[in-house]
Amino acid sequence: MVLAHVAVHPGLTAQQIARALGMREPVIARALGRLTDDGLICSAADSATYSLGSGHPAV
Repeated sequence: MVLAHVAVHPGLTAQQIARALGMREPVIARALGRLTDDGLICSAADSATYSLGSGHPAV
């Protein structure tokens, strides 16, 4: 669910993703951490926003 949301809405923060999905931010932060570790998403160096990483095909 988190990966799909980031794919469709890149450039959001964990807080924005949590609000959009109706979930608590700590839950989203853990999911984002796992997805980042797996290379499926990446966070922007200059902000706390997320987008698809090189390990995931473009949607």
